[in-house]
Amino acid sequence: RFLGYSDHLLEYERRYGPRPRPHPLARPGVDASEERQPRGEVVLLVEEGFVAPVAEFSAYIPLFESSAELTASAGKQQRRDLALTLAEEYRAGGYRHVGRGYKAKDLAYVLPLTFPAPGLPEPAFDELSLLVGGSTAQAEPILAVSALQMQALEDRLLGIYAKTILRALIKYAAAKELREKAEEETGQTGGDIMNILTNAINILTERADTRAWLGLPHRLWMARILLPPGSHALSIRYGGGEIVELGSVEVASGERTFLSHRVF
Repeated sequence: RFLGYSDHLLEYERRYGPRPRPHPLARPGVDASEERQPRGEVVLLVEEGFVAPVAEFSAYIPLFESSAELTASAGKQQRRDLALTLAEEYRAGGYRHVGRGYKAKDLAYVLPLTFPAPGLPEPAFDELSLLVGGSTAQAEPILAVSALQMQALEDRLLGIYAKTILRALIKYAAAKELREKAEEETGQTGGDIMNILTNAINILTERADTRAWLGLPHRLWMARILLPPGSHALSIRYGGGEIVELGSVEVASGERTFLSHRVF
């Protein structure tokens, strides 16, 4: 009723039947005559801190002889298929305990990889209130941006794993070709030196995609309060008791005023 959605209200009454209820904006301890006085609403949105960072961690996936031969001679699509297969196996829990010293009878190479991982947010506060004169409105978190970012990352992880592994497979195939050419031109020693150099380059250039929603807040809070028309001084209080003055705002009867504030 307050928002003007009369068609919704009629539909609900038709579906569930009329029922006596308090006015949706009624407040405990406030006389009904006072509720009928002209009022406006102030809506305060507070952006808290920064979105959680995206970290990175090292992982190693063994490349066995059959896969290594396929990588060296396969086309783009076959490499993509192999990368996706390895990514699915890794996400399912395979290769989680594989390190550089991994040994197996038919092992050709251990792919050095770096994957992104959710970082930990640093909340600026756990409780927030809007203060106006002698009235207090408790703010509530309405949007957990860090949680949304982590969910978005989780939804893309399989594709990220596959893309990272494909890049490593391409590096491996290129390094193998360079090593073979070096052996042909300078012998076994030249091939070994080229192998060491290419391995070092592959490891040093391996970085995860840690791009995040930089600049966005960790959470978004909202507080709402009804006030009589006129000028009102606003302030906010954090959980620890710290109070920050926000200045004054003009409230008009029947109008909604939006304000925003950022806490770093």
